[in-house]
Amino acid sequence: MENMNLNKELQEVLSTVPNLGYRSDALATEDMGMYINKVGDFFTNKIVEIKSLFGSSAERLDKIDKKDISEHIKSILKLQKDFTTIKEKVEYATVRNVETPVMLGQQVGMLDIVTKLKPLVAEINKSLLKDIDNVDTVVSKMIADVEHRKSVRINNKFNDIDKREDAITRAVNEIIGANGTKDRLPIKEVIPNISSIEGLLNDLKELNGAFDYKHIVLVKAAVKKLYEKAETLHETLTDEELGMVSKGSLNELAYGLESLAKYITNSVTVFYILNQTTDNVKAMIKILQRFEK
Repeated sequence: MENMNLNKELQEVLSTVPNLGYRSDALATEDMGMYINKVGDFFTNKIVEIKSLFGSSAERLDKIDKKDISEHIKSILKLQKDFTTIKEKVEYATVRNVETPVMLGQQVGMLDIVTKLKPLVAEINKSLLKDIDNVDTVVSKMIADVEHRKSVRINNKFNDIDKREDAITRAVNEIIGANGTKDRLPIKEVIPNISSIEGLLNDLKELNGAFDYKHIVLVKAAVKKLYEKAETLHETLTDEELGMVSKGSLNELAYGLESLAKYITNSVTVFYILNQTTDNVKAMIKILQRFEK
Protein backbone atom coordinates (compact mmCIF):
# COMPACT_ATOMS: atom_id res chain seq x y z
CA MET A 1 0.00 0.00 0.00
CA GLU A 2 1.15 3.52 -0.78
CA ASN A 3 2.56 5.17 2.34
CA MET A 4 0.50 8.36 2.41
CA ASN A 5 -0.34 10.69 5.29
CA LEU A 6 -3.80 9.41 6.16
CA ASN A 7 -4.49 12.26 8.58
CA LYS A 8 -3.81 14.90 5.94
CA GLU A 9 -5.83 12.99 3.35
CA LEU A 10 -8.71 12.62 5.83
CA GLN A 11 -8.79 16.37 6.51
CA GLU A 12 -8.80 17.09 2.77
CA VAL A 13 -11.71 14.70 2.17
CA LEU A 14 -13.72 16.02 5.13
CA SER A 15 -13.23 19.58 3.93
CA THR A 16 -15.38 18.68 0.90
CA VAL A 17 -18.39 17.74 3.06
CA PRO A 18 -21.06 20.43 2.58
CA ASN A 19 -21.88 22.17 5.87
CA LEU A 20 -25.60 21.56 5.51
CA GLY A 21 -26.58 22.07 9.13
CA TYR A 22 -25.04 25.51 9.47
CA ARG A 23 -26.66 26.84 6.30
CA SER A 24 -30.08 25.37 7.06
CA ASP A 25 -30.05 27.23 10.40
CA ALA A 26 -29.08 30.45 8.65
CA LEU A 27 -31.79 30.05 6.04
CA ALA A 28 -34.43 29.31 8.64
CA THR A 29 -33.87 32.65 10.38
CA GLU A 30 -34.96 34.50 7.25
CA ASP A 31 -38.50 35.34 6.17
CA MET A 32 -40.30 32.05 5.44
CA GLY A 33 -41.16 33.06 1.89
CA MET A 34 -37.54 33.91 1.10
CA TYR A 35 -36.48 30.74 2.88
CA ILE A 36 -38.69 28.52 0.75
CA ASN A 37 -37.44 30.17 -2.44
CA LYS A 38 -33.83 29.63 -1.42
CA VAL A 39 -34.33 25.94 -0.65
CA GLY A 40 -34.28 25.22 -4.35
CA ASP A 41 -31.22 27.35 -5.02
CA PHE A 42 -29.13 26.35 -2.02
CA PHE A 43 -30.20 23.04 -0.62
CA THR A 44 -30.66 21.07 -3.82
CA ASN A 45 -27.17 22.16 -4.91
CA LYS A 46 -25.85 20.78 -1.62
CA ILE A 47 -27.71 17.52 -2.27
CA VAL A 48 -25.74 17.23 -5.51
CA GLU A 49 -22.52 17.67 -3.51
CA ILE A 50 -23.65 15.09 -0.95
CA LYS A 51 -24.46 12.65 -3.75
CA SER A 52 -20.97 13.12 -5.08
CA LEU A 53 -19.49 12.57 -1.63
CA PHE A 54 -21.39 9.34 -1.10
CA GLY A 55 -20.19 8.24 -4.51
CA SER A 56 -16.63 8.98 -3.38
CA SER A 57 -17.23 7.03 -0.15
CA ALA A 58 -18.42 4.06 -2.16
CA GLU A 59 -15.26 4.21 -4.27
CA ARG A 60 -13.13 4.25 -1.12
CA LEU A 61 -15.06 1.26 0.22
CA ASP A 62 -14.48 -0.56 -3.07
CA LYS A 63 -10.75 -0.43 -2.34
CA ILE A 64 -11.28 -2.64 0.71
CA ASP A 65 -10.57 -6.04 -0.77
CA LYS A 66 -11.65 -9.41 0.66
CA LYS A 67 -8.29 -10.86 -0.36
CA ASP A 68 -6.42 -8.19 1.62
CA ILE A 69 -8.30 -9.08 4.80
CA SER A 70 -7.86 -12.84 4.47
CA GLU A 71 -4.21 -12.50 3.45
CA HIS A 72 -3.50 -10.31 6.46
CA ILE A 73 -4.86 -12.94 8.83
CA LYS A 74 -2.91 -15.74 7.11
CA SER A 75 0.29 -13.72 7.20
CA ILE A 76 -0.17 -12.87 10.89
CA LEU A 77 -0.50 -16.55 11.72
CA LYS A 78 2.81 -17.14 9.95
CA LEU A 79 4.41 -14.18 11.72
CA GLN A 80 3.36 -15.62 15.07
CA LYS A 81 5.39 -18.71 14.22
CA ASP A 82 8.35 -16.61 13.09
CA PHE A 83 8.19 -14.63 16.32
CA THR A 84 9.07 -17.70 18.38
CA THR A 85 12.57 -17.67 16.87
CA ILE A 86 12.91 -13.89 17.05
CA LYS A 87 12.02 -13.88 20.74
CA GLU A 88 14.78 -16.38 21.46
CA LYS A 89 17.49 -14.98 19.20
CA VAL A 90 17.11 -11.19 18.92
CA GLU A 91 18.30 -8.82 21.64
CA TYR A 92 16.28 -5.60 21.98
CA ALA A 93 19.42 -3.62 22.81
CA THR A 94 20.87 -4.63 19.44
CA VAL A 95 17.91 -3.42 17.38
CA ARG A 96 16.39 -0.56 19.39
CA ASN A 97 17.98 2.12 17.19
CA VAL A 98 17.35 0.35 13.89
CA GLU A 99 14.75 2.18 11.79
CA THR A 100 11.57 0.45 10.64
CA PRO A 101 8.77 1.59 8.25
CA VAL A 102 5.79 3.42 9.76
CA MET A 103 2.84 5.40 8.46
CA LEU A 104 3.81 8.83 7.19
CA GLY A 105 3.57 11.15 10.20
CA GLN A 106 3.09 8.34 12.75
CA GLN A 107 3.73 9.69 16.24
CA VAL A 108 2.87 6.80 18.58
CA GLY A 109 4.02 3.19 18.95
CA MET A 110 2.31 0.14 17.48
CA LEU A 111 0.75 -0.88 20.80
CA ASP A 112 -0.84 2.54 21.18
CA ILE A 113 -2.29 2.27 17.68
CA VAL A 114 -4.04 -1.05 18.28
CA THR A 115 -5.28 0.15 21.67
CA LYS A 116 -6.89 3.17 20.02
CA LEU A 117 -8.30 1.13 17.11
CA LYS A 118 -10.04 -1.54 19.19
CA PRO A 119 -13.01 0.53 20.43
CA LEU A 120 -13.33 2.28 17.05
CA VAL A 121 -13.56 -0.99 15.11
CA ALA A 122 -16.08 -2.37 17.61
CA GLU A 123 -18.23 0.76 17.31
CA ILE A 124 -18.07 0.78 13.50
CA ASN A 125 -19.19 -2.85 13.37
CA LYS A 126 -21.99 -2.13 15.83
CA SER A 127 -23.29 1.20 14.56
CA LEU A 128 -22.36 2.10 10.97
CA LEU A 129 -25.03 0.07 9.18
CA LYS A 130 -27.65 1.20 11.68
CA ASP A 131 -26.60 4.84 11.22
CA ILE A 132 -26.87 4.55 7.43
CA ASP A 133 -30.30 2.97 7.78
CA ASN A 134 -31.51 5.73 10.13
CA VAL A 135 -30.45 8.46 7.70
CA ASP A 136 -31.92 6.46 4.81
CA THR A 137 -35.26 6.41 6.67
CA VAL A 138 -35.23 10.20 7.04
CA VAL A 139 -34.41 10.67 3.35
CA SER A 140 -37.24 8.27 2.44
CA LYS A 141 -39.70 10.21 4.59
CA MET A 142 -38.60 13.48 3.01
CA ILE A 143 -39.30 12.01 -0.42
CA ALA A 144 -42.65 10.36 0.32
CA ASP A 145 -44.28 12.13 3.28
CA VAL A 146 -45.51 15.68 2.75
CA GLU A 147 -46.48 15.98 6.42
CA HIS A 148 -42.96 15.00 7.48
CA ARG A 149 -41.52 17.72 5.25
CA LYS A 150 -43.77 20.23 7.00
CA SER A 151 -42.96 18.99 10.51
CA VAL A 152 -41.71 21.72 12.83
CA ARG A 153 -40.02 19.41 15.33
CA ILE A 154 -36.25 19.47 15.66
CA ASN A 155 -34.87 15.98 16.17
CA ASN A 156 -31.39 15.42 17.62
CA LYS A 157 -31.32 11.71 16.77
CA PHE A 158 -28.02 12.03 14.88
CA ASN A 159 -25.94 13.48 17.71
CA ASP A 160 -24.52 10.02 18.42
CA ILE A 161 -23.10 9.83 14.90
CA ASP A 162 -21.23 13.05 15.59
CA LYS A 163 -19.80 11.54 18.79
CA ARG A 164 -18.58 8.45 16.94
CA GLU A 165 -17.09 10.54 14.15
CA ASP A 166 -15.37 12.80 16.68
CA ALA A 167 -13.88 9.78 18.47
CA ILE A 168 -12.24 8.62 15.24
CA THR A 169 -10.98 12.11 14.42
CA ARG A 170 -9.35 12.39 17.87
CA ALA A 171 -7.71 8.99 17.51
CA VAL A 172 -6.37 9.78 14.03
CA ASN A 173 -4.92 13.06 15.29
CA GLU A 174 -3.19 11.21 18.13
CA ILE A 175 -1.82 8.46 15.87
CA ILE A 176 -0.74 10.55 12.87
CA GLY A 177 0.49 14.14 12.76
CA ALA A 178 -1.14 15.84 9.77
CA ASN A 179 2.13 17.59 8.95
CA GLY A 180 4.40 14.66 9.79
CA THR A 181 6.99 13.77 7.16
CA LYS A 182 8.79 10.76 8.64
CA ASP A 183 7.97 7.30 7.30
CA ARG A 184 10.60 5.45 9.34
CA LEU A 185 11.23 5.44 13.09
CA PRO A 186 13.71 3.70 15.43
CA ILE A 187 12.31 0.42 16.73
CA LYS A 188 12.52 1.82 20.30
CA GLU A 189 9.80 4.34 19.32
CA VAL A 190 7.63 1.62 17.82
CA ILE A 191 7.72 -1.19 20.41
CA PRO A 192 8.90 -1.08 24.06
CA ASN A 193 10.53 -4.54 23.94
CA ILE A 194 10.70 -7.69 21.83
CA SER A 195 8.14 -9.63 23.87
CA SER A 196 5.48 -6.96 23.21
CA ILE A 197 5.29 -8.16 19.60
CA GLU A 198 3.40 -11.25 20.74
CA GLY A 199 0.47 -9.24 22.08
CA LEU A 200 0.66 -6.89 19.10
CA LEU A 201 0.21 -9.78 16.65
CA ASN A 202 -2.71 -11.17 18.65
CA ASP A 203 -4.41 -7.76 18.60
CA LEU A 204 -3.85 -7.33 14.86
CA LYS A 205 -5.24 -10.78 14.14
CA GLU A 206 -8.33 -9.93 16.21
CA LEU A 207 -8.83 -6.53 14.57
CA ASN A 208 -8.37 -7.81 11.01
CA GLY A 209 -10.84 -10.60 11.76
CA ALA A 210 -13.33 -8.09 13.17
CA PHE A 211 -13.53 -6.32 9.79
CA ASP A 212 -15.82 -8.99 8.35
CA TYR A 213 -15.91 -8.53 4.57
CA LYS A 214 -19.60 -9.50 4.47
CA HIS A 215 -20.29 -6.51 6.72
CA ILE A 216 -18.31 -4.25 4.39
CA VAL A 217 -20.36 -5.50 1.42
CA LEU A 218 -23.57 -4.61 3.28
CA VAL A 219 -22.20 -1.14 4.06
CA LYS A 220 -21.30 -0.59 0.39
CA ALA A 221 -24.81 -1.64 -0.68
CA ALA A 222 -26.41 0.67 1.91
CA VAL A 223 -24.26 3.61 0.80
CA LYS A 224 -25.24 2.97 -2.84
CA LYS A 225 -28.92 2.89 -1.92
CA LEU A 226 -28.62 6.13 0.04
CA TYR A 227 -26.77 7.72 -2.88
CA GLU A 228 -29.66 6.80 -5.19
CA LYS A 229 -32.26 8.14 -2.75
CA ALA A 230 -30.33 11.40 -2.44
CA GLU A 231 -30.72 11.72 -6.21
CA THR A 232 -34.47 11.16 -5.93
CA LEU A 233 -34.65 13.70 -3.11
CA HIS A 234 -32.79 16.20 -5.24
CA GLU A 235 -35.37 15.78 -7.99
CA THR A 236 -38.17 16.14 -5.43
CA LEU A 237 -36.80 19.29 -3.83
CA THR A 238 -36.31 21.01 -7.16
CA ASP A 239 -40.08 20.92 -7.57
CA GLU A 240 -41.32 24.17 -6.04
CA GLU A 241 -44.46 22.64 -4.54
CA LEU A 242 -42.74 19.61 -3.02
CA GLY A 243 -39.75 21.67 -1.94
CA MET A 244 -41.67 23.47 0.83
CA VAL A 245 -40.00 21.98 3.87
CA SER A 246 -39.88 23.13 7.49
CA LYS A 247 -36.82 24.10 9.49
CA GLY A 248 -37.26 21.02 11.71
CA SER A 249 -37.37 18.45 8.95
CA LEU A 250 -34.67 20.23 6.94
CA ASN A 251 -32.32 20.30 9.94
CA GLU A 252 -32.95 16.62 10.63
CA LEU A 253 -32.04 15.77 7.06
CA ALA A 254 -29.10 18.18 6.89
CA TYR A 255 -27.40 17.08 10.09
CA GLY A 256 -28.02 13.42 9.30
CA LEU A 257 -26.47 13.57 5.83
CA GLU A 258 -23.53 15.70 6.92
CA SER A 259 -22.73 13.62 10.01
CA LEU A 260 -23.07 10.32 8.17
CA ALA A 261 -20.87 11.46 5.29
CA LYS A 262 -18.12 12.30 7.78
CA TYR A 263 -18.57 9.06 9.74
CA ILE A 264 -18.34 6.89 6.62
CA THR A 265 -15.14 8.69 5.60
CA ASN A 266 -13.66 8.30 9.09
CA SER A 267 -14.62 4.62 9.25
CA VAL A 268 -12.83 3.89 5.97
CA THR A 269 -9.77 5.72 7.35
CA VAL A 270 -9.77 3.41 10.40
CA PHE A 271 -9.56 0.45 8.05
CA TYR A 272 -6.63 1.96 6.19
CA ILE A 273 -4.77 2.67 9.45
CA LEU A 274 -5.27 -0.96 10.46
CA ASN A 275 -4.14 -2.11 7.02
CA GLN A 276 -0.98 0.00 7.03
CA THR A 277 -0.13 -0.90 10.62
CA THR A 278 -0.41 -4.60 9.77
CA ASP A 279 1.87 -4.14 6.76
CA ASN A 280 4.39 -2.20 8.87
CA VAL A 281 4.50 -4.85 11.59
CA LYS A 282 5.24 -7.43 8.90
CA ALA A 283 8.09 -5.25 7.63
CA MET A 284 9.46 -4.78 11.15
CA ILE A 285 9.53 -8.52 11.80
CA LYS A 286 11.42 -9.08 8.55
CA ILE A 287 14.00 -6.54 9.73
CA LEU A 288 14.27 -8.25 13.13
CA GLN A 289 14.87 -11.61 11.45
CA ARG A 290 18.13 -10.22 10.04
CA PHE A 291 19.45 -9.91 13.59
CA GLU A 292 18.81 -13.47 14.69
CA LYS A 293 21.94 -14.82 16.38
